[in-house]
Amino acid sequence: MFRERGSDADWFGVEFLVYYERSQIRNFGYVRRKDCGDIPDGEYDVREGEDERRRKWKNGMGSGK
Repeated sequence: MFRERGSDADWFGVEFLVYYERSQIRNFGYVRRKDCGDIPDGEYDVREGEDERRRKWKNGMGSGK
């Protein structure tokens, strides 16, 4: 689940392809909204896993399309 960083907007579902190297994320192949909408450039909070860990993700230069 993603949400624009620093906002109270609703969380939205995403689909993504991640490449790992030795258990570390090496690169995102793509990130896109499940509803097929665009993800504008900016910083996003990411909520993942059963314990809903949070991390920051930055979309820039059209990498989320």
